[in-house]
Amino acid sequence: MVGYYVLYDTGNNQFFLDTMTTLCSTYVENLIDLYSAYGTWPDMTRIKQHIEINKDRYDPFNCAMVPFAAAKCPDRRCRARHTPVLATDQVAEMGNVMNDLKRPLILASFKQKKDKAQLLRLQSFIEHYATPTAFDMEELKVGRGDPLTYLDRYIEAADDQLPHADNYRYIRSAADSDFQEFANRTKLQSVQPCDAFQ
Repeated sequence: MVGYYVLYDTGNNQFFLDTMTTLCSTYVENLIDLYSAYGTWPDMTRIKQHIEINKDRYDPFNCAMVPFAAAKCPDRRCRARHTPVLATDQVAEMGNVMNDLKRPLILASFKQKKDKAQLLRLQSFIEHYATPTAFDMEELKVGRGDPLTYLDRYIEAADDQLPHADNYRYIRSAADSDFQEFANRTKLQSVQPCDAFQ
């Protein structure tokens, strides 16, 4: 049984995009730092082993890696290990954010280096690890579609698809949040708000 499921606000898309930008940029920067720490031509097998051993550090949804969010998080158990939950449209938006961030961050890390082969190797490494299909998460099969029925479909999918967990957290925005309506209508037990990214 999963200890914590973490859902992301559906009411304020800009807040969701800002949250994903923060999480994804931290994640990609961690990958770049890891790659660089292994030298000019790193052994990819050793890097893969390092990532496997340190899964939490190389989890894009690990809010403990974001200092301001970690400082505001009231629940260390959730921060330590949780399963993120994104709707289908949110997965696509996260993928777009990740794609928009990867190249500028890679190029910024290589501004003093001239070796194109190294740059291509780093890009290949980042492409392998920085894609939503590589992440451990639950996807609610809900596309944006009709905005008038979106929240209804989202709640129904959450109720149907998420197995029982000890706790549910809902990362909510300060404005235009769907949290209260979601919490009032869902069958999921003990859904609590999380304001760590406000």
